[in-house]
Amino acid sequence: EVFIDANDVRLVDSNDFYGLALNKNVGLKYCLTDFQIHCDKIDCKKNKDGVDVPSVVYCSCIPTSSEVTKPKGVLHWVDASTANPCEVRVYNHLFTVPEINDDIWESQLNKDSEITYNNALIDESIFNNNYPLS
Repeated sequence: EVFIDANDVRLVDSNDFYGLALNKNVGLKYCLTDFQIHCDKIDCKKNKDGVDVPSVVYCSCIPTSSEVTKPKGVLHWVDASTANPCEVRVYNHLFTVPEINDDIWESQLNKDSEITYNNALIDESIFNNNYPLS
């Protein structure tokens, strides 16, 4: 069992989408290259707006061979059995315009300049390296 980003799964596929959709193959980043995963089934739940969103994706492993086409997408993933909860902060531009106006600078602040994900998951291998975690 693995966790993947919700943005990497769609109920309806399109040519410009490289993630998982029903009956589509993808690779898993940093995983052995001798297999791909194939999306067999997607369970959905309603979000706060009443729209169906993917909640569980069922996949099968497809051994790579000369008959199997190379997948368009390769996804980041975290092993469910060793995932560690963490808080992730994503920083974007502070202002919504390239040149701020001193008189109205507060209205030009980007409300999404910092996005916090409180329930993110991180792979345990991060603790085996000398990365600063604070």
